[in-house]
Amino acid sequence: MTTRRFLVVFGLIAGCATQPKAPEKTQIDERDRRPDLGSYLGEVDPNRTNEVDGETRYLLIGRLLMAGRTPTDVLGLARERGESELVRAALLARSGDESMALSIAKRQGEAGLAMAVGILAKQSRWDDALALIDEGTDSDLRKALRAWVAHEKGRDEEAISGLRSHLYAKGTDLDAYRVLIRIFMAQEKYRLARLACQGALRIDPEQADIHYLLGQVDAKLGRLAGARRAYEKALVFEPGHLGARTELARSGLANLDYRTALQHMTVAYRLAPGDEEVALLTALSLRANGACKEASKLLKLWTDRSRRALFNLGVLYLRCLDDPKQALQLLQRYVDQATPGADHQVHLLLQEAQLLSESE
Repeated sequence: MTTRRFLVVFGLIAGCATQPKAPEKTQIDERDRRPDLGSYLGEVDPNRTNEVDGETRYLLIGRLLMAGRTPTDVLGLARERGESELVRAALLARSGDESMALSIAKRQGEAGLAMAVGILAKQSRWDDALALIDEGTDSDLRKALRAWVAHEKGRDEEAISGLRSHLYAKGTDLDAYRVLIRIFMAQEKYRLARLACQGALRIDPEQADIHYLLGQVDAKLGRLAGARRAYEKALVFEPGHLGARTELARSGLANLDYRTALQHMTVAYRLAPGDEEVALLTALSLRANGACKEASKLLKLWTDRSRRALFNLGVLYLRCLDDPKQALQLLQRYVDQATPGADHQVHLLLQEAQLLSESE
């Protein structure tokens, strides 16, 4: 599996990050912790493939997870089929076991570098990421990743100058384009970011991650229809692209297209059950579709490690499950843990839960 593919993986891992999460056990029985979402998902064809230059881009990992197999099942099948260790690392990372995934990726040298740096980036361990990049001999990938770390450390001028010099010498390096686009976006230079996206797509129009980045840029520029088209194009070339699926789900929720939002998030949750952002957005989509009990099951899995999950579960009990006493307890736990400001909506919700509890 090429190094370039795993830069996409590292982008997805970093892009969906919210805050570092504690490693979980390697073996995860998702049947015990995942609500039954099957009735809310349209038909998914696990045999669908997308041939590009003779290569099956629709990977085994994505086909099986989208068809409803658990990460533990797919890990076993990957071992039986002799799949690469990086496939195993990707599955572990998406299941939430970042520690084991990082260990495996590091052992793979250059092939696992992008994934390892992506996991360290998600944990905001930038010094460790830079040390890992500097361990090996210089390469195009290492130059791109080094520029990204420089940007995260506030050295944008150095990062952009290095990337431009590199692209002048080797204008077809898509890794460098990805990093340059992200830096321009962070600087809110969206028109420059869009030009960089267009340049990258002229080199390879079938790069899912570039279409996804173009969608993000267009959204910032107010080109919402263009953004949706870009996200949909990303899924044409990589149906398991988490970023594109979550953005299309957000668009569906914003436009009251709740079923479409849930279809995207059900697939995303199958692909990455260990990602907090994916889990929370899936719960929100379930609630929007009236599946409040399923949403509560999902949020309960995260209340011990996510304050946002705790808050959302409290709101769910108050507004959807009609249990103000339970809502009061959950919202009070949130206040005790998060110490929100005086203008936070949780204080009004607590008053509402208190009044409703007393009237029962």
